[in-house]
Amino acid sequence: MSALTTEQERYLDTAVASQRIGAEIAAVINGKSEKTSGVQGVIIATSVSATTDFGVIAVGDVVVHIQASAGDAVFAEAVAAGTSPIAPAVVGDLYIVLSQG
Repeated sequence: MSALTTEQERYLDTAVASQRIGAEIAAVINGKSEKTSGVQGVIIATSVSATTDFGVIAVGDVVVHIQASAGDAVFAEAVAAGTSPIAPAVVGDLYIVLSQG
């Protein structure tokens, strides 16, 4: 077995930290003491419709929008079931749905 390169170690450290931090943030959002992700779905937009790919969304869920191009993540709370509070502008954008309960 070969050893990991420094770059591979850095990527692995980042991935582990991101999962741990993500679980902690979701636990706070979900109001739970145990560390659980609360992830209801991970969606890659296939159209620019706010409803086409978003059937998993419930009222009160928090949707995290991560743009396909470089940019900041956006958080928004869903106000209508099956509808993203952040309409896709670009096919390929990533959405993570965090359950509130």
